[in-house]
Amino acid sequence: YLGTATQHLQSLWRSSSKLPARIDIQGKPTVTYEATSQYAMLYSALRLIKPAMARELIEQKLIPQYQEGIWDDQSAYYTQNLAWLGLLPTTAIDRNLLNPS
Repeated sequence: YLGTATQHLQSLWRSSSKLPARIDIQGKPTVTYEATSQYAMLYSALRLIKPAMARELIEQKLIPQYQEGIWDDQSAYYTQNLAWLGLLPTTAIDRNLLNPS
């Protein structure tokens, strides 16, 4: 599933080493700026299916945005949450929470 769901983003990354912060339903960029939160969420998927690409993403786009415990800047509330969530190891989630009751 992750391979299929992230295929377009992987293609964009391979072609330009960056992703627009917003992409429309047809896969076209609607803005020219990037978003740390989007890179963090994609990193979460890629580390499972494309580890080398995930390493590129974290080295080129995530680590440079981390300064003194803050992602981007202090006003980026959602970025803080999504960046940390994206970096959370999958092993940190209790398997019992993932099983339906």
